[in-house]
Amino acid sequence: MLNVSNLSFSFDNGERVIRDMSFTAGKGERLCLSAASGEGKTTVLKLIAGLLTAESGKIEASGKVGMSFQSDALFPWQTALQNVKNVCEEKTAAYWLDAFGLGSDFDKKPGELSGGMRRRVSLARAVAFEPDILLLDEPFNGLDSECKEKIMALIAGHFSSRLIVFTTHDKSEQDSFATRVIELS
Repeated sequence: MLNVSNLSFSFDNGERVIRDMSFTAGKGERLCLSAASGEGKTTVLKLIAGLLTAESGKIEASGKVGMSFQSDALFPWQTALQNVKNVCEEKTAAYWLDAFGLGSDFDKKPGELSGGMRRRVSLARAVAFEPDILLLDEPFNGLDSECKEKIMALIAGHFSSRLIVFTTHDKSEQDSFATRVIELS
């Protein structure tokens, strides 16, 4: 369960990004935060994850929170398998990498992978962490449509009884993956 009430946030330069935002989301939901670039989608996810501190308001998140960032945030000196193993057992890491189409790329470092492959390693790590609340920031960027559909189905199936909060500009991703959309303005 996630409860956000009267959340406000401004950057150090005084620019207000979030003003009195409130929403509740529960298990089994795939909640999409949608808005134009620069309207606060990533900021909301970072606030939920505890990476930023709200100016005012309250966030109550029950359970473990995991996140996949817009940038892949992989350790460049580690292989794909090692990057995912940072959050789980090797067997689980191998399972998710294979499920996301990277079965032959376990031993490659991020610099040896394409952008879409790095994205899949990042997603595999977030999913393998087994959070109760999964935060995904523009998670399917750089993936071809076939790969995107497969990964959406795998994530939706695996997290069917947990909460996913994600951001996207892509209307087709909202239509095919979200159970509810909140428009930020």
